[in-house]
Amino acid sequence: MKEVLQTAINDLPPLPKTALELREYVDTAKDIKISEVEKIIKSDSLVFMELLKLVNSAYYSFANTINSVSHAISLLGVINVKNIILINALRSSFKVDTRLQNLICKY
Repeated sequence: MKEVLQTAINDLPPLPKTALELREYVDTAKDIKISEVEKIIKSDSLVFMELLKLVNSAYYSFANTINSVSHAISLLGVINVKNIILINALRSSFKVDTRLQNLICKY
């Protein structure tokens, strides 16, 4: 089992550049600027659209449609937005290799 787990971990693809860049910025910046977070997110249209899709989902049930990254950030907060983007990136990685996903679910 240890070998299967180690192989599966080694075979995981790296996180997308946008997720890594956002994590690095948020975790190291002394003064986080929403405009910089927005710029990083907007550099990847898939991440941008996934964030807007989620923030406009029934899960959050905001009264009005959220059309901008800055509005989403102001509603959810920088840390939550970073975590959402990292979780989506990780979820994509697990779709690639079901061996690891099945092993984790088993235990």
